[in-house]
Amino acid sequence: MIVLVLSMHAADTYSPFGNWYYVDREPAGLATKIVFGVYQSFLQAFFMALLFLVAGYFSAAAYDRKGFAPFVRDARRASDCQGRAADGAGDDRKLRRLRPHPAQIAAARDRLARFKAHAARCAGSGCLVSRPLTSG
Repeated sequence: MIVLVLSMHAADTYSPFGNWYYVDREPAGLATKIVFGVYQSFLQAFFMALLFLVAGYFSAAAYDRKGFAPFVRDARRASDCQGRAADGAGDDRKLRRLRPHPAQIAAARDRLARFKAHAARCAGSGCLVSRPLTSG
């Protein structure tokens, strides 16, 4: 199942269809559009429904075993572990753990400064770094 999820997101990135946060597309011919269209339609229709079916099957048993409050608490904890705490869904203790260390911030600023200096040196010379980055 996870391989299908990865495959779907890769297809969204590289196919002529899909709306993923990063897009790396080249003009596609009719055969490519048909292959990706059929493949992505199959994946969306088949595995998304199957994933929801499996989740519902196991959720019902977990709810019956735990009861309402522990089920909701565990579901919230699981969603926080998936990275949703970063957008304010978690409590303050969890958010504090997500903040970068000051040394990490300083190192990132240093890398950015070095990148900008290199890009300025390469400006107009055809250096790979001086080309604008495109995301679709």
